[in-house]
Parts: sequence; C-alpha cells; structure tokens
Amino acid sequence: MEQTRVTLTVCFAEPFWIGLYERENAEGYQVVKVIFGAEPNIQQIQQSVLRQFPSLIFSRPMVSDEWRCRQQKNPKRLQRAIHCQTRNTGIGTKAQQALQAEREAHKMEYRKMSKEAKAAKQRQRFLQKQQKNGKSAADIEWNGRKEDLS
Repeated sequence: MEQTRVTLTVCFAEPFWIGLYERENAEGYQVVKVIFGAEPNIQQIQQSVLRQFPSLIFSRPMVSDEWRCRQQKNPKRLQRAIHCQTRNTGIGTKAQQALQAEREAHKMEYRKMSKEAKAAKQRQRFLQKQQKNGKSAADIEWNGRKEDLS
C-alpha cells in the first residue's frame, strides 16, 4: 500500500493569501500554489480542498530518499505537532498588525517618559534630603555631578 502525505499551508504573501499544497509519496515531493485573494475562513479552505484538490496540477516530483526511510511517528506526538501548527499565532489582518505596532510604540514611549519622571522625582527627593541635612550647594553630588540647589 502506497502512503501519501498531503499538507496545506495558508499564509499571507503580499498582497494575497496563498495556499501551498505539498504532497509526498513514493514518487517524491510535489508542490502547488493556490491563490485565495482575501483572507480565507475555515469554510472557504475546506471547500477549496474538496473542490479544487482533484484538479490541481502539482509540480514534477523531486525524488527524496527521506520519504522512503521515514518511520511511523507516535500518534500522540503527531497530534501535538498538528495542534502546534494549527494554533493561532497572533493577529492576522494588516490593519490589526498596524494597530498592534502603534500600541507597542506608544507603550515604549510611555515607559521612557515614566522612567524619566521617576528619575527626576528621585533626584528632587535626594536634593531635599541634602538640604534638610544642612549640606551646602557645593557639597551635594548627584551621580558624580555637582548639583545646584536653586
């Protein structure tokens, strides 16, 4: 009995969503690319597999010894691998990705401003303590620099 392994990978290749069908069997490795256009949902992908797959024209087989010597995987491990491949890895649309990048930039800017404000507040407290202890302006140093009390 001949074994055949077929995988479908859906990815975004500017400006369209594409599907890559890969087929491995005793003849070798074959591949075909299908263009979906807009971001496909699960139903569209399923219909594509059911309707288009029989009429797809795969590339010429590339002979691979790897396929012939591959051993049967543990079914539980295979299930985990499939789960990892199908897990949602993040937000998908271009607009959502742009919004996420904007949020990240705003977060970094906020952290920087917060850090500067915290350092200024800490410096002000240090100067107040030094004044309270009665040190003169010439004696006060902050991070190795002479500070002005005015």
